[in-house]
Amino acid sequence: MLDPDVAVALPRSAGRTVPVPERFDVVLVAVVGTAYTFVLLGAVGQDALAPVGLAAVMTLVPLLWRTHAPLIALAAVMVIQSAAFVVVPGFTPDAAEITFVSVLIALGAVAARRPAWAGAGAFAASWAYLLVCLAVTYWGTRSSSTTLAEMVVWSASVTGVTCALAWGLGALAHRHQARIGRLERARRAAGDAVRAERARIASDLNGIIRVSVYGMLSHAAAARQALRGDRGRAREAFAAVESIGVEAMHELRRLLHVLHDEGRLSTDPGATEPDGPHARVRRMLRVDRSDVLVAASGVLASVVLAAASFPARTVPHACAYLAVVLWVLLWRRRFPGAVFVLVIAGHASAVLLFNRGDFVWDSWSAHVPVLLALAAVAAHAPVWVSLPALVVAYGYLMPVAYVYPEVLASNLTTAAAFVLAVWVAGFFAGRRRRHILQLEAEVAAAARAVDRERAGLASDLHDMIGHAITVMVLQAAGARRIIDQDPERAARAVPPIEQGGADALRELDALVRVLESGDEVPAAVAPERPRGLADIGQLVARVRSITAEIAVEVEGEPRHLEPSVDLAAYCVVREALANAAKHDGDAARVLVAVAWSDRSVRVRVGSAPAASAEAAPAELSGGFGLAHLDERVRLAGGELTWASDGGVFTVEAVFPLARTVAPAGLAAG
Repeated sequence: MLDPDVAVALPRSAGRTVPVPERFDVVLVAVVGTAYTFVLLGAVGQDALAPVGLAAVMTLVPLLWRTHAPLIALAAVMVIQSAAFVVVPGFTPDAAEITFVSVLIALGAVAARRPAWAGAGAFAASWAYLLVCLAVTYWGTRSSSTTLAEMVVWSASVTGVTCALAWGLGALAHRHQARIGRLERARRAAGDAVRAERARIASDLNGIIRVSVYGMLSHAAAARQALRGDRGRAREAFAAVESIGVEAMHELRRLLHVLHDEGRLSTDPGATEPDGPHARVRRMLRVDRSDVLVAASGVLASVVLAAASFPARTVPHACAYLAVVLWVLLWRRRFPGAVFVLVIAGHASAVLLFNRGDFVWDSWSAHVPVLLALAAVAAHAPVWVSLPALVVAYGYLMPVAYVYPEVLASNLTTAAAFVLAVWVAGFFAGRRRRHILQLEAEVAAAARAVDRERAGLASDLHDMIGHAITVMVLQAAGARRIIDQDPERAARAVPPIEQGGADALRELDALVRVLESGDEVPAAVAPERPRGLADIGQLVARVRSITAEIAVEVEGEPRHLEPSVDLAAYCVVREALANAAKHDGDAARVLVAVAWSDRSVRVRVGSAPAASAEAAPAELSGGFGLAHLDERVRLAGGELTWASDGGVFTVEAVFPLARTVAPAGLAAG
């Protein structure tokens, strides 16, 4: 018995199987084959119908694999068709002209699925092949006044324009698919960036910040033991706590800078683009390079075909007129229905003015611009608009069919096949373009999610970890300075250090769990209830051991606040107290004032340094505190201001009250 986990070596030829045709290719071959049958019924006699029909079907068989092997399919179609022209009686280019559609379909597949150089080679081969077939077909039926040069020019123009149309539609599909592929990869990369950012920050937190906090707690425990008999050793332990904390803040500040400076992946051009009547007009008339190339191709093709079919004396005027009128194709995507009408009206007026109203002999010069406008309608207009446009385009392009009554059905069906193929190609091009727009929006949204992820992580790191380490460092620095003068007060600094370390580790564990689980980072990750103004007393008591002179004033009756507003107000007080301790020293004078009114609550924290204050190390500042705080306050519906006046630095925030008001306690120390 074979072990399913052991790979079995197969013969080299065993893996080479014929690919299964795509479902769309099968449907396409069935539809085109039905059209072939209908056309050939009126083009050949009953006796020749069987062999001619079989030959026509044979030219379609390679198209079943046009998706997997488009170059081989194109070569096989031309070889089978050439052999049928030679071998099968009644299968001639004039009777089976409809089968040239197989060559054009294969050419479009090459342009859509192979590199540009392969598409260019396929275009040249298809053009030469169809030119030879068409020249041979109509050489024997030309009028006596038609010269060889005129026949070659006309045949080259018609086949060149037809091949260019098929190649252009395929190249457009190739461009769309390449763009979709890039956007799909960008969307996956943007989604992976969020997970990678979480993993990187979680690794840094575990590898750097956690080790630092444990080191600070270890030295704090050593300081507690040394305070009983060895003050010098205790001073060294406090200094080690301070040094490790400063290094941890260096790393934390690095993480904050990374989160702020490496992000900003998303851009919103519409946010900075001016608005107004003139700006809207400029946006409506804006064109890109593809619009110019398509319009230039339509104008050039019409001018060339008009030069080959219009009377010689009117050719210069007709070409100049068409060159001016048909530039409306520049805006075919912005105004597809209007451009379609203008293109037909422009060409019809050219025929009336310069070709004596003879639409039969000038239909070819209308093919390219009308079909380009039809493709734009199918791509960018609703179906209820594009389907009538399909009928109108077919009716405008079919007069040439009535020149040859003996093959009327063949000509009408061939024209219908061309028009329908262009409409279908435009319809699918529109679907791809809408898919591209959707992917671009998703990529932009994913990039904005990365930015939000960075901002949320930076805010949580600053609020939860940064403040805890700052308190530990400031406590250790104060204890180190006063250990000789007041050892009892220095000993009282150890419990806040240990409490700050425990808080930092608890919040760090919660944040890392959130990062590793893939959940959204909340505003407060700590497991206990969200903090609020009722916790100001505990916050002041914690900071008072660093900055002794802190006063709390409450004015008005406390009201109920929404949790997000309550947390934001608490963060304002916490940030202001931390800044006062860091920048104004241990002798700073701080006033915390909370004023309640019927509609709002005002939180104001003012701090001034004492004359002999010793500022904390500058390394404790992350550089993003007030910026994060401003964003948090704005998200809560409040407004934050800060200013320095006469040596007093004031941070003030105003928040709206909730609709449902209820008394709430405020514990002030």
